[in-house]
Amino acid sequence: MLEIRILTVGKLKEKYLSNAQESLLTEISKRYKVRLVEIKDEKTIDGASTKEEERVKNTEGQRILSAIREKGRIIVLDVSGKTVSSDYWSKKIRESDEDSGMIYLIIGGSLGISQDVLKLSDERISFSRMTYPHQLFRIMLLHEIAAASRQQAFSV
Repeated sequence: MLEIRILTVGKLKEKYLSNAQESLLTEISKRYKVRLVEIKDEKTIDGASTKEEERVKNTEGQRILSAIREKGRIIVLDVSGKTVSSDYWSKKIRESDEDSGMIYLIIGGSLGISQDVLKLSDERISFSRMTYPHQLFRIMLLHEIAAASRQQAFSV
């Protein structure tokens, strides 16, 4: 059975997003083993220097790397990654399910993702060239996984 681990920097703050997240995780868990791991975000001061922003990204990056404990495919969600479609996601999940593997899906912090995490990734994917709030993007990602799981259930 495919295991999906979503590593995301920060916590959801709004109740309606938490409710959406729980609903989608429940749906996904009917087909796949799914685990969401919230990585502590590093506070950034307003007007931080480039050096300070890099320090924040690197600290968050080390926290992400420490959460990757088992072998699996590492996909980083990054605005500068390859733009993909919903069909691509379904295919990627179906292939991973057939391999009974594990996928790590990584959502970085508000400043982005450290070079160490990017170097470790197998793939960098973007949903759009637009920038979305990290909390909302988490729901968008879960929605895509849920849609793929529904499609997979109907094709069996």
